[in-house]
Amino acid sequence: MLAKCTNGVRGSLARYLHHDLGERQWTRVIEWLYFWASSMPLPDSCDIDILKHPGMAVRAALQVEFALRSGDIPRAIHVTVAFFESALWDHLLERLRPHPTKRRRFSANPTPDTGLIRETQLTEDENRKRPFELETIAGEGGPWYLVYDDDVCATRLAKRYLQKPKLESLAKAISKVRELRNDVAHNVPTPERMAVAREEMQQANLWSSDDRFLCQPLVSEALEELGVSDSPRLSVDLLQLIELRLLDHSLSAGVP
Repeated sequence: MLAKCTNGVRGSLARYLHHDLGERQWTRVIEWLYFWASSMPLPDSCDIDILKHPGMAVRAALQVEFALRSGDIPRAIHVTVAFFESALWDHLLERLRPHPTKRRRFSANPTPDTGLIRETQLTEDENRKRPFELETIAGEGGPWYLVYDDDVCATRLAKRYLQKPKLESLAKAISKVRELRNDVAHNVPTPERMAVAREEMQQANLWSSDDRFLCQPLVSEALEELGVSDSPRLSVDLLQLIELRLLDHSLSAGVP
């Protein structure tokens, strides 16, 4: 659907029209959608706010929805997992301050409970369940933590550090299908494999039986915890806005 049409600006006819200042009023909208669907940076000229939503989870949720509508199952699987990761970090970045130069190092407010911090006297198996590792960084203030957000740690972050029950429920559902992301990345997406993957995503209640995402309670409730209400409207509103932009150009250009 929307994902398929975004390639139109790359086609030969649209590419020629794109250089016409008049036609560019509509071709640039398709170009913005192309960049957005491809997870590429949007130009400053893009004035469609929902494509530039500050919430990473909102952008990811819309990408899952449109990947499903276009039948792109591998992309939908990949971004479904990314949706959870985005929601997790949308919450975490309200509490964590990134180190100015060192990746994945953060100061935390509030400070995590000691039961979430790795300790040298614990076994590797015990530590791998703890998402924070205290680091000593000379002359840089702090304390600073290396933050782990893999499967087990992600769930504990949602439950014990963030205390977000809907995010925790989403984490548990994602845990059941997380390996599918590796499967679709490293294996040929045969119809049989995609059918099995779709069924697993539906059984985990991440996708609906008619391949929708935003309507699923696990998704909408996780977005509500981020302050986003009526999430099923997100895709409808975006499509209506795009249609309005294209129709406005057609009317102003005198196209019947």
